[in-house]
Amino acid sequence: MIKIDPNKVIKHLQSKWKAGCPYCQESDFGIENTLYHLHQAKDPTTVKAHDLNYIPLIVVGCNNCGNTTLINLGLTELEVFSAT
Repeated sequence: MIKIDPNKVIKHLQSKWKAGCPYCQESDFGIENTLYHLHQAKDPTTVKAHDLNYIPLIVVGCNNCGNTTLINLGLTELEVFSAT
């Protein structure tokens, strides 16, 4: 299973989201430490494994208002690691 360090995600958010949550401005986040991904089929008529592109995602939730956001890991400098 691929995991990420929630503390590094929080530091990244604090540097980018200077006002906290985009909705309530609080800075109390819950971070899923597992990496998720969205699949995009190259050919919309098929969903074969070799026809898929994917976007690696981090799930971030505001503990105050419940806003949940997907952060594209590919556009951050965050590192992932394998849980053993």
